[in-house]
Amino acid sequence: MHREGAPLDRIAHSGERTTIGAFRCAVSDRRFSDSGPIERDIFVFPRCAVRIRHAGGPSFVADPALATAYNKGQIYDRRVVSEEGDRSDWFAVPRAAAMEAVERYGLTPSPSGPFPFPHVPVSDATYLSQRRLFRAAMLGAPALEIEEGVYALLDGVVEEAARARGSRVPPHAHARDHDIAESVRALVASGFDEKWTLARLSATLGPSPFALCRAFRKVMRTSIHQFQTTLRLRVSLERLEDAKGDLAGLAHDLGFAGHSHFSMAFSRRFGAPPSQARETLARF
Repeated sequence: MHREGAPLDRIAHSGERTTIGAFRCAVSDRRFSDSGPIERDIFVFPRCAVRIRHAGGPSFVADPALATAYNKGQIYDRRVVSEEGDRSDWFAVPRAAAMEAVERYGLTPSPSGPFPFPHVPVSDATYLSQRRLFRAAMLGAPALEIEEGVYALLDGVVEEAARARGSRVPPHAHARDHDIAESVRALVASGFDEKWTLARLSATLGPSPFALCRAFRKVMRTSIHQFQTTLRLRVSLERLEDAKGDLAGLAHDLGFAGHSHFSMAFSRRFGAPPSQARETLARF
């Protein structure tokens, strides 16, 4: 039940540079028509239909078939379409990352902020990705995994907006992606047991967190977090024979949060828990 005056936003993730939240506003709430200007640069996935009008622009129906975008300070109002009111989940990113994404795809930023489009139709794949990401954030997934997911989602939304306008990525950008991906691989592979964050990777290698995430995903077809997990799990197979029963110690040495985290990841990847795999390996 929605209470009048209750916070309209619930935060699912608050990272070093990204935030994920859920916005819920009932039709009966006095703030429904005007809940104030936008506080961050965000892109939003509506959960029901509501009519939105950005100040100075035409109104449009925001619904689950599209994503909407707001620059920090954006003034807007809403009108009722569905009795569900306004339900949406939003993803906030640093302005620099949003500008980088927009410019990469040949779009011209808005005079008021990075996003030059108020809304864009999104594919089923993009819609599914943001639902999975939101759920992972609510369940407390690792920060690196969530932050990478937000940047990948940003890239996907802007790419779809650019495609709708006939814009393309400059050819020279692809070669740079390969160089960035290789640099990330070398660094993470040499310290797979370390706690890497996007901020630390960026400070060490130079490119922005957004550039690191999108280049690695484009070239490697996986995320940095998943790549690091793969390295840890494959190294664990060799080390299992010498663990001598101390699986908790092995999990710690590999960089996992604990024995249960290690065992769950191992079982999902190899189809059996570490203890069983150790017995199997001991036969050879």
